[in-house]
Amino acid sequence: MAGIYNHVGGSGRGVTMAGVMNYSGRDYTGLRMAFILDAVRNNFKGLQMSGVYSHVGGELHGVQISFIGNYVNSNIHGSQYAGIFNGARMNMRGLQAAGIMNMTRGFMSGAQMAGIGNIAGDVHGVQMSGIFNKAKHVQGTQIAAILNIADHSDCPIGLINIIRDGEMSIWVTYDMTGNIVLAFRSGGRVMYGIIGIGYNPDTEDGIVWEGGIGAHINILRWFKINNELTVTNMDMLHSSVSQASYSLLPAFRIGQHFELFAGPSFNYMYTQSDKGGNANLFPQNSVWKKVVGEDIQQMFIGFKVGAQYVF
Repeated sequence: MAGIYNHVGGSGRGVTMAGVMNYSGRDYTGLRMAFILDAVRNNFKGLQMSGVYSHVGGELHGVQISFIGNYVNSNIHGSQYAGIFNGARMNMRGLQAAGIMNMTRGFMSGAQMAGIGNIAGDVHGVQMSGIFNKAKHVQGTQIAAILNIADHSDCPIGLINIIRDGEMSIWVTYDMTGNIVLAFRSGGRVMYGIIGIGYNPDTEDGIVWEGGIGAHINILRWFKINNELTVTNMDMLHSSVSQASYSLLPAFRIGQHFELFAGPSFNYMYTQSDKGGNANLFPQNSVWKKVVGEDIQQMFIGFKVGAQYVF
């Protein structure tokens, strides 16, 4: 326990707690707690908890828990949990979980989970975040609400995926409800994200928003089947109509950059109001339909056709 400074030059077992600073120059096994600074410059096994900052200059075997701070300058085996910050400059094996951000500059095997973002070198496992993930070579999955970035990642799940050896394209689609959508599609060899804006002449304001994810079934160099789950919002500025769709889209590559696709879709459409003629957006054919006052729900089989430019 330290008001100011504790130092163990040899191996240590037990507990160190610091008001201001605890430092162990060699191995330490046990529990360490810090209000301000707890530093270990060699292997550490056990648990570290920090109010403000913990640092391990060597390996960490065990768990780090931090409200503010925690930093490992070498390998870590085990778990890191942070309200605000956890970092490991070298290899990381195990689990990183943070309210805001995780960062591992070396190899990461296991899972990274963060409220805002994850940064890692090579990843074997899963990166999950509320906003973004960034890595080099990913063997596994990246899952983010908005953005995934990697040199290689076959299965990123997010609206936007910037994958260096992946595929990005601009595409135009038309579906059974009259939506004409210009979208950006981006992802890896298997998974990709979809985000787009469009127009529907039958709505009051005409604005259409679309987002979703897809998966390629790669069959031939010039032929593949795209499976897509999308959510489309129409007449958003007034009384919105929402549509959730699954589309099965055989796609044919023409040359290096152009692709044509068309196929059936299974749809669920919903609105709380038929104001502005929203009821006219619902197709005549339906698998199931329910109307309660101005509340309309419908399932129907439709279609989607389109073309894209791949770059």
